[in-house]
Amino acid sequence: MTKYQKDLQEGNIYEISNFDIEKNTQDYRPVAHTYKIKFTSETNITEVDNDESIPRYNFKFTALATGLTKLGQKTWLMGKY
Repeated sequence: MTKYQKDLQEGNIYEISNFDIEKNTQDYRPVAHTYKIKFTSETNITEVDNDESIPRYNFKFTALATGLTKLGQKTWLMGKY
């Protein structure tokens, strides 16, 4: 990923091709998805024009009671902001 950090800017939209898909098994996952993409040496990243149909921000809130049941677990990244 470090190789591609210079190519990615928050708020921009990109077309990404030639990547691998892996099962997401790491601890403290920032997203609740079963799979993740893995960039390879063949991955291509191209910035594309803004598309108003893609939301700039996306949130998924969890009830406090549900969050409290997750205390001490290492699957999902949780915290106070």
